[in-house]
Amino acid sequence: MKNASILFLKGEMPLYPVLAKTARVSGSVRLEVTVKGGDVVATQAISGNPLLASPTIANVKTWKFYKTDSGTFTTTFTYLLEREESPGASNPTKIELELPTSVKITARPPKIPCEDCGSDITPSQSNRE
Repeated sequence: MKNASILFLKGEMPLYPVLAKTARVSGSVRLEVTVKGGDVVATQAISGNPLLASPTIANVKTWKFYKTDSGTFTTTFTYLLEREESPGASNPTKIELELPTSVKITARPPKIPCEDCGSDITPSQSNRE
């Protein structure tokens, strides 16, 4: 049974998955979610990259609805990366929630240090000084 009148009560704040952010993976994940007695009892990924889908499912499983709510609906999580990199681990720069049907998370990818860049002195040269 499809039910658009299921009302979101609470759940953990969704974040951009660290591994996906580091790998520069963005995109959308669509899930079918089944609620019974206010609890998420089943989730199934309809589409989306596994680096994004698995954490999305984990987040949706934390969602709670009113005890009288039961039914099935589709939700879409959209993960976007900004062009600007972050010097270290960072939280999303923007989270837009239209629960339970839509979540949009925007984040900066981490700057990946380059071992071979930016230095004219090799490790063997610096040991001689």
